[in-house]
Amino acid sequence: MLMTAHLRDTFRSGSDLTDEVLDVLDQKARALRREQAAVIFGRDNPVGGPLLLISGTVRVQQMSQAGEQTLLYRVHAGAIRGPTPACLLPFEGSSAQAIAETPVEALLIPPLVFEDLIAWSQEFRAFIFKAYSERVSSAAHCLSEHTNAPACLASSHQPRYVGPDTAQDATLRRRKVLGRC
Repeated sequence: MLMTAHLRDTFRSGSDLTDEVLDVLDQKARALRREQAAVIFGRDNPVGGPLLLISGTVRVQQMSQAGEQTLLYRVHAGAIRGPTPACLLPFEGSSAQAIAETPVEALLIPPLVFEDLIAWSQEFRAFIFKAYSERVSSAAHCLSEHTNAPACLASSHQPRYVGPDTAQDATLRRRKVLGRC
């Protein structure tokens, strides 16, 4: 077995995945291992499908045209990089960049395999959309409670005030610039 044996332990809803789904992932998904500071995906390096993060921490950031880094969020083991719109609709390239903050192990699901599993496996659909709903709910809760605080995304996106810039800092700076126009 690839890393699929860890899915049931690492992901909250992983125990709901059937042996049939795990067999498909064993046969068709790809193990992804990256050392600390390695680029996992970016504008010139597409991820190639949804990632199930088995171990490690990934920092997702965006570079402005002025060269400023904006920390978007961090993803920790037990989280899915995706399903974001870019992941569910893999036709659009990502303007964000993901960097391994620690050594990372993930399971990369090719887009066609992902689409097939979503289509025929109720358990896989529930697994993916539960992760997605937790992520969206967490982001909405954080935004509603912390509108004047530095940006944070709870759950797999822990509050962080580190890095050269947060998304809120960049937004405030852009508002000031637009206010002068």
